[in-house]
Amino acid sequence: MAKILVVEDMDSVVDLLRNLLQREGFEVAVAQDGPEALEAVRREKPDLMLLDLILPGLDGLEVLRRVRQDPITAHLPIIVLSGLTDHDAVRRLESVRIAGFVPKPFTPGQLAQSLALAVSSLSSTRREHSPFLRVAQLRSPSEVAAIPVVLPE
Repeated sequence: MAKILVVEDMDSVVDLLRNLLQREGFEVAVAQDGPEALEAVRREKPDLMLLDLILPGLDGLEVLRRVRQDPITAHLPIIVLSGLTDHDAVRRLESVRIAGFVPKPFTPGQLAQSLALAVSSLSSTRREHSPFLRVAQLRSPSEVAAIPVVLPE
């Protein structure tokens, strides 16, 4: 089972992502601040990271830079989830490799599409053996967007 590390400080967004990803068969690990994210990425060895940019302790851009500098985690696919969509925020992301950017608020379809694009950016050999291949074979984005999202109580 593929593991996704969700790095997000808002409990409601964590619950939404956990619910959606677990329903699609993914294992989900969570970190709620920058330092915890750096520890979790080494401990959990995720297949992919969903990373918010605004985090307590250490912002998401610095987490991203440090993950890229570590030879063990340098090639980890990272999708940024953020409400920061202004030109400056996007320009700062150009200096680091990301697999996708999903603006908040997002739909389940947007998230599924970014996961599928992350798979398509892998080399063909890695893609054939990637647990995320099933994401690329999910229903169409409009079908995924229609999936009701139920937050746990």
